[in-house]
Amino acid sequence: MTAAQYFSTDPDNARRMFLAACLEARLPVASFEAPRDECDEFPVHIDVAYAGAPDAEIALVVCPGSRMAEGLCASGIQTAALRAGLQTELPNSFSLVLVHTVWPSTFEEISLDDSCESTAVAMEWDDSILAAADFRFNEDNAKTKKPTLLEQERQKWYRRVLADVAGRFLNSSRHLVFIDVQTGSGPYGEAEVLSCHLPESKDEARAIKMFGARGTANGVAITNLQGPIARGLAAELADRQTTAVVMEFGCYSLTTVFDTLLSRHELEVAGRNRIDRLFYPAAMDWRERVWAGAANILRLGFQSADHMDLNS
Repeated sequence: MTAAQYFSTDPDNARRMFLAACLEARLPVASFEAPRDECDEFPVHIDVAYAGAPDAEIALVVCPGSRMAEGLCASGIQTAALRAGLQTELPNSFSLVLVHTVWPSTFEEISLDDSCESTAVAMEWDDSILAAADFRFNEDNAKTKKPTLLEQERQKWYRRVLADVAGRFLNSSRHLVFIDVQTGSGPYGEAEVLSCHLPESKDEARAIKMFGARGTANGVAITNLQGPIARGLAAELADRQTTAVVMEFGCYSLTTVFDTLLSRHELEVAGRNRIDRLFYPAAMDWRERVWAGAANILRLGFQSADHMDLNS
């Protein structure tokens, strides 16, 4: 199979391919399934695979962003990484933790205010924010509704799972490197790395040194762009040194995104449990470009071991 064939549009198939790749690579996997009722079309799973020494000083964690499209994109990258044997390239001081779920938006139901860095920098509209504004607005409106008993049970489950994952897979590491997979407007299939830290901080400087991350967009600081899973795991281990970046892949131009969002909404077109190709193109060449960019970024993270200063 080519790398593009590991990118699926079907949640069940995406999970099957990921677990099969973990089995082939002989990696231990912890799997969790959220509480559900008969009205749920699909179960919500989160699977975590671990590669590397159990006492690795540095853990590189690959997580999906916030949307289903980003969960599927992250799934393709994670599966392709294992099939390509990237886990065998890990330095001795590194572990690779792959957090797999096609439903990252469900973790938004947890209140993660404690995990966000405070900033006095005024946020203005830039390309990445504008592209997601319509989706986020409706998502935030949904959060104002009083949660049902099942939703309350799920919120407790989400917290327990993140605490469990942090304790089992990240607790022994002194430094955590989070790579959050996201898609949005931008050059077709091109990867960009964005720092999630406060401007001019040591953490931002480290993200730039490790990945060549961009710290500002049009003169405006980029902070707190991570998806809910990366934020939640970081909050569970707030005493650890952390380098957090977003690995974002362009899908279409901003004009195309707005023309589409103004006439139709992702949830209305695709349904709650389906995707809009606007943020996850089906073209094989797009997926090949995404994998090539992701592989380069992951290897940059691996190579950073030689100059990582864990005391800074």
